[in-house]
Amino acid sequence: MTASSSPLPILPTSLVGSYAQPDWLIDRAKLAGRFPPRVRARELWRVDPEYLEQAQDDATVLAIRAQVEAGLDIITDGEMRRESYSNHFATALEGVDIDNPGTALDRSGHPNPVPRIAGPIVRPHPVGVRDVIASNPAVPGAAGAMVSTVPDMARYAALLATGTGLSPATAAQRQSWTPLTNSGVRLQYGLGVTQLGDWVGHDGSIFGYSDMVFYLPSQQAAVVVASNVADAQAVPSQALWGEIVKILYPDSLPSWP
Repeated sequence: MTASSSPLPILPTSLVGSYAQPDWLIDRAKLAGRFPPRVRARELWRVDPEYLEQAQDDATVLAIRAQVEAGLDIITDGEMRRESYSNHFATALEGVDIDNPGTALDRSGHPNPVPRIAGPIVRPHPVGVRDVIASNPAVPGAAGAMVSTVPDMARYAALLATGTGLSPATAAQRQSWTPLTNSGVRLQYGLGVTQLGDWVGHDGSIFGYSDMVFYLPSQQAAVVVASNVADAQAVPSQALWGEIVKILYPDSLPSWP
């Protein structure tokens, strides 16, 4: 994030790497006596697990304030919540056995515990989303704070279209369709969900962002397009989604009978 809404200078200033974590948060002596950990190193934190997240948030606020007071142009969270730049992500993945790590030589030639792959690598949830939201007061609530990737939205598309998690009565009511047009491709709207031809899902746009999140129940297929471009006239994700669907499932966008 930027320290203000003003345009960045030709040579903007920012942190390189992490900001020093305060002594009340991290055991600096333990950290100094080792290379950056590749597996979880909970013993580095001075704060009890019950209060650790709150303490990390407080340290992040202090790091941001220090950068603003120093006049930096691009502000970061300082990596206050991380034991190292790599293990924060690697140990959040499924398929990584964090309780039985492997061993590799570090740059000094000594053995060092490293994440051990024990199965297919899957990212079950966003890893850095909360760091972004909690660190950036410019990120609004609601839509602006819901940071998702295309794979996330593809999984969500199936849940949205099938009513997973809803009672049968609620799911049926949600798909009580009301026609939006009587010409062109069949387009109907339910309760927070759209039927576009044989597809069920939703779309949305704000200035600078648009997406199409739709699921084809007959094929158990999702097609999701997210675009960092949109204005009052153009919503590129809609056009791109339509062209993709015409290629993959050309008969799934029938017109009204």
